[in-house]
Amino acid sequence: MQFYYPQKLLDLLTETIPLLNRSKKSVVYFFIQFGVPEELILDIVPDLINIKIDMSKRKIAGKILERLNEDQEAYDKERRQLLKGVIQFNSFSNCWESDRFKAKELIKKIIHLVDLSDLYRT
Repeated sequence: MQFYYPQKLLDLLTETIPLLNRSKKSVVYFFIQFGVPEELILDIVPDLINIKIDMSKRKIAGKILERLNEDQEAYDKERRQLLKGVIQFNSFSNCWESDRFKAKELIKKIIHLVDLSDLYRT
């Protein structure tokens, strides 16, 4: 099976997105705001209003990212929008204070990885 995000980028996104959001609900809405289709989310989180699940924020992010990454052509726009949203993220006051530094460092790693992959494409 071919994937759009390389595994290293997928791992970094899985680690970063939960840090950018204080709650499970905000993790889910983070994906939705960048156009990730609800059908990739609804079996994980059947009730988007009350979001009561036993999964961690990281596990929620990981499952959604895996699904988004499975079909190379189907979700290209959404993957790009999500990656752009993470790279341009600047609302660190919305993060838990203890997560801010780590989130900033992970975003730097993501930017570096994306820059490196762009070098190989040209």
